[in-house]
Amino acid sequence: LAEERYVEAARLLGQIMQSEEDAFYSVDDESDSFQSLKTAAGRILADLPRAARESYELQFGPKARAELDAGISGRDYEAVGEVVRKYLFTAAGRNAAVVMADHAARLGRAEVAARYYALALIAAGTAADAQQAREDAVLAVRLAACRRESGDTSGAVAAIRDQAARHGRLEVEIGGRRTVLPSDAAQIADWLQATFGGGDARDNLLSVNWTLVGGDAARRNVGTGGGPLLGARWRVRTTNDPDVEELIEQLEVAHTERDAVVLPAAEPLAVNDVVLMRTVRNLLAIDFRTGKRIWEVPVDDPIDAL
Repeated sequence: LAEERYVEAARLLGQIMQSEEDAFYSVDDESDSFQSLKTAAGRILADLPRAARESYELQFGPKARAELDAGISGRDYEAVGEVVRKYLFTAAGRNAAVVMADHAARLGRAEVAARYYALALIAAGTAADAQQAREDAVLAVRLAACRRESGDTSGAVAAIRDQAARHGRLEVEIGGRRTVLPSDAAQIADWLQATFGGGDARDNLLSVNWTLVGGDAARRNVGTGGGPLLGARWRVRTTNDPDVEELIEQLEVAHTERDAVVLPAAEPLAVNDVVLMRTVRNLLAIDFRTGKRIWEVPVDDPIDAL
């Protein structure tokens, strides 16, 4: 790194992080302290200059992305966790850490979720642009909520304070309202109490994780996005007929090829804990937490209208 041989440095650091085993080395000749080789490599990767970080991404990013996509498509969280272990400092590795954190939060495992959110923030490295600040603000709030849920109130405050010190002014959208995060420790503690109270982390995080087409309920705002690569809690098919499913796919391709803009008739509508969605036959009300059908009614548009 001192000689700016970034390609070689990135390759060596990547080999250390991908290794199945860790090693420990003496910090200095005059001390009995030993340090993990992987921990040291991680610290170096977090502080890499931009050119070296880009070299690392070019070498390991594509493989990390392929393994992450495979893990998500197969709902294999063990495989996603391996992406975090081996490729945390790639873009896909950071995404994998968020996937694991969101999954743990949904299961009520606040301490595990906090550990993965913290890794995702570490993986950002030294980047400090506006987009990075927006992403880190959301992650900091999720981290603070999970730490608070697990009883680590000082860690919850530190999660937001550290990111505010790094980026300056931070804003997040919670419950459809833009909020400037405080930077003073006492104010952060008060804000966390007012925002999250003493509820369950699974409920508290919904307002941060829930995304809307058009940015808000009126569909007239600029969306800031949500958690990347969110894992599905449940799935409800819009049709059980493979012929109808194929027809819908063909219509989608046809509209795309013609650059046609159509109204999304199947776009779900969330009202508190109820999700309203259309199928090709009827209108369904789904329980948000369980994915079970609450009620259903027929619609006037028959399948022939397609």
